[in-house]
Amino acid sequence: MKRVRLVAVVLVIVGLSIALTFSLISGSTGGGGRVQTGRVEFQNGEVKLAGNLFIPAGEGPFPAVVVIHGSAAETSRDMLMHGWFFVQHGFAVLTYDKRGVGESGGSYERVLAKNSDSVFEDLAGDALAGVELLKNNDNIDPNRIGLFGGSQAGWIVAVAASKSSDVAFIASFVGPVCTVGQEYFYSGTTGAGPGDKIDGISLKQASDMARDFAGPHGFDPLPLLEALDIPGLWMFGGQDRSTPTALSVENLDALVAQHGKDFSYIVYPNADHNMKDPDTQQIHPFMIDALNWLAEKVGN
Repeated sequence: MKRVRLVAVVLVIVGLSIALTFSLISGSTGGGGRVQTGRVEFQNGEVKLAGNLFIPAGEGPFPAVVVIHGSAAETSRDMLMHGWFFVQHGFAVLTYDKRGVGESGGSYERVLAKNSDSVFEDLAGDALAGVELLKNNDNIDPNRIGLFGGSQAGWIVAVAASKSSDVAFIASFVGPVCTVGQEYFYSGTTGAGPGDKIDGISLKQASDMARDFAGPHGFDPLPLLEALDIPGLWMFGGQDRSTPTALSVENLDALVAQHGKDFSYIVYPNADHNMKDPDTQQIHPFMIDALNWLAEKVGN
């Protein structure tokens, strides 16, 4: 299924964050029920990870989502909006401090083409340790646990899902469906990342140039996605200067056409890498669209 939407619904992020923080402290879902929240610890080998587990009000077992980080040094609190949104809509949610950040052990590493395979292996292992934690909770349906995250997480969900049959679905927003080298070349060309900015070219032209990038590519998600047999959703911004949307869509189209994958995508033409309209700063409702897709694929 391929969908392109112009979206008018908006979220005001500052006000939303304040409202979500207050709701989390009170434990209220806003509908008279009460969610369960608590700090948890889990292990990936020798690395201890710390996070927060959200269990919806009502009777389980519930479907569940492990929320994965982007490239920044993010904590569980940075994922509060995602966690609280999903738990209000019937999904258990695990958010956690990225390795080397907050209360989680290990080392935080910046991803480059040359180290991307090994770093993503570690980060995918952290996510799968979270899946294992959820599997062993009686309130959670072990057959309906999936992965969700933005930007860099688009690569990590592919690695994690390829390593475990316990992952029932993957979903990402502004997650690249191309190699690390291609994404870095594109973001440098557009001025969003390190590299040589080229003035006077469109984002589509920059994406086409990234397709033909001849430098070091590093991690490539396409062979892993080709082997997956679970549903996947990608949400992109048409004004994204970091992730090459056109190239990612092209690769997803090929995976669906050539291999019959159950992969869907949505492009918000006026959204940037933060899912905001660059002119109005309004946020597109990608979370609502993700929820609708999840309801179709796994229920809630």
